[in-house]
Amino acid sequence: MKTTLDLPDELLHRAKLAALERGTSLKAIVVEALTRELGPSGRNAPPLVTHVYPPPERVGEMIDPDVVLQAVRALRDGDPVVPAVGDEKSPDAPSRQRDGPSGRSS
Repeated sequence: MKTTLDLPDELLHRAKLAALERGTSLKAIVVEALTRELGPSGRNAPPLVTHVYPPPERVGEMIDPDVVLQAVRALRDGDPVVPAVGDEKSPDAPSRQRDGPSGRSS
């Protein structure tokens, strides 16, 4: 399994030197150190699970790309009013007219 570690420069340097001196890889040094620290793998350990939020099957119902795009455009254009979710579809929502060459509201 691949992963990314953010190690202190000095520790990474020492690990690379140890790998060179032993004629092995950095991966082997890290695996050896973790095994020594954590002990041998146990068969009773539960499998690793990566949690993703929101769950992929619920993304469509939780995030409306049109609302996100509208908010991004409003922020880009300097519009201080970003409608809440659903406001853009509400017939009672006040409309804002843009006027002038800059396109900004007065």
